[in-house]
Amino acid sequence: RRTQALAGRYELMPEQCWNTRPAWQRVAVAPGAVTGSGGGGSSIGTVGGDFPKFLFFWPETGHWVIGPELHSAHTALARNGPCRWAAESPDRCAGRWSSLNGAS
Repeated sequence: RRTQALAGRYELMPEQCWNTRPAWQRVAVAPGAVTGSGGGGSSIGTVGGDFPKFLFFWPETGHWVIGPELHSAHTALARNGPCRWAAESPDRCAGRWSSLNGAS
């Protein structure tokens, strides 16, 4: 169930939203919308009560993090790392993602 909640398409956020590395936000897809190249139907935000998800780098520990708050690793739902300082984006990280409970 948690995998389904975190899975989806993430879009690169504007550079002013970044910290030390790029940040992404999960794209909400309207039910029944056609996705893919030029399909439309998606927007940043929430659809059907889904909560926002962000993918960002946490420089204090070197983790790539997915969570409901941008630049807050304390509420993270999943992470990859530690010591991923050389990875400029999460697709450069080998290894598994760890599921977390979203509480510090």
